[in-house]
Amino acid sequence: MNKINSEVIKWLDTYAPGFSDLDKEDKKEIMYFSLLWSFFESQVLENSASAENIIEKVNALQDIETFDISVFLKYFKGRYVENNETNYKFTCLNFRRKDKENLVKNVLLGKSTTKKDILSALLIIVYRFRNNLFHGLKWADQFRDQFSNFKTSNDLLMKYMEISKN
Repeated sequence: MNKINSEVIKWLDTYAPGFSDLDKEDKKEIMYFSLLWSFFESQVLENSASAENIIEKVNALQDIETFDISVFLKYFKGRYVENNETNYKFTCLNFRRKDKENLVKNVLLGKSTTKKDILSALLIIVYRFRNNLFHGLKWADQFRDQFSNFKTSNDLLMKYMEISKN
């Protein structure tokens, strides 16, 4: 971390349970996610994050066929599907009533295979990470087992924004 952030990091290491146990890369990905999500929400979702808005923006994408989402789908399936069923980690995404949980579940279970549904579902998972982080649920488990979630989410957000600008 650079000098500007060192005071914040030291403070979090002291006062935030589990934060000091994270390595530097974990801390960076969490901070990068906060910045990327904020930029994504501003530029893509026009400051109005919701599952519906995500679906609307994905449906409006012109170059979706050039978007290789296979690596992202593989990661999230590996995390949330066991024995052809969603697992307890999927439950921990804490879907709300309007979050299109059935769409996400159908994509992860291979019941919905259109590229727009897949991309929408993956971004809705990232949206759930955002809500769980910004509303404190990630602090409850002290960010255990979250590095790959944030790294994958960061990569997906950047790729989406690159494609949507074309």
